[in-house]
Amino acid sequence: MAESMPAQCNTLFVKGLPYNFKEDDIGDRFRRFGEIKAIRIAYNWQTKESKGFAYIQYESHESAKQALIKMNGKEVQGRFLKVDFDSKA
Repeated sequence: MAESMPAQCNTLFVKGLPYNFKEDDIGDRFRRFGEIKAIRIAYNWQTKESKGFAYIQYESHESAKQALIKMNGKEVQGRFLKVDFDSKA
């Protein structure tokens, strides 16, 4: 999967996040791979609760690639993360 990541891509799509996670919780787990430019959590517009997925934009492609390789399939609070590159970024 990481091999097919476009060279200009620096944004990851992460699903399977615990519903109670905030930006800091995500940053704490993903910041070790490099500087994060932005974290966007998807929320239900009616309930304002997390949908369990987010987009993480890194400053560099290499940081995003390392995070994809290391975090895809990791268990966090009983949920398994699915990490992929954002093909629209």
